[in-house]
Amino acid sequence: MQWGDEPVGLVLTRNEIWLLLHALTAGPRPAVGWDGSPLEPWVAGELRLRLQSALNPEPLGAVDQRPIIDLDSDMGRTLATAGVLPLVTDDGFDLGAIVAACADRGWGAQISIPLGSTPVTPADAVVTSRTPSGETAAHTGLERPVVALARAFIAAWMESNQHGVPARPDVGPDQYVIYLDSVGPGDKPETIERMKRQGWELILDETGQPDARLIFQKVDE
Repeated sequence: MQWGDEPVGLVLTRNEIWLLLHALTAGPRPAVGWDGSPLEPWVAGELRLRLQSALNPEPLGAVDQRPIIDLDSDMGRTLATAGVLPLVTDDGFDLGAIVAACADRGWGAQISIPLGSTPVTPADAVVTSRTPSGETAAHTGLERPVVALARAFIAAWMESNQHGVPARPDVGPDQYVIYLDSVGPGDKPETIERMKRQGWELILDETGQPDARLIFQKVDE
């Protein structure tokens, strides 16, 4: 399965898993793997156990304790549609993945629990974004931490889609543009600082937008 430009594994339906289990049980096991190397006898048994566990997932109560949004869930599919990418685990989105998605778009993100909280105390999450008119919009969620932040993020994403993409400002003759796809990961702060030393001030950061740009303007001496 491709997730953007990254391979993240293969998604099978339960019927496809059932067919694989039947093939493992009914047919002779190959002596070599797909790369021609000898196939250890325990590999097929391990695969069978993994497939059986997929057909008999954990009870809901156990899943609720996982600090992620499962990829194969309504909320997970919505986050995927919004462009959030898994970071720590292939099968879901953790807090870090959603925070990273907020940062990519230039949105603010806060999550908090009150002093004296217990394991069942809901967290309060807020994602802030800007409307095309420049006003700040706050979107909230109140649930276990990762779900609360996911709900706030989805609300911000849905509102930004309603507004549409604002018109991009033209670049003036006294301005300089650097496209972010030409800047290495993590090199943006250094690029901005280098331009500043050369007399260019950052006036617009389009991080999170298609063909995102950094726009600088020459500082008068």
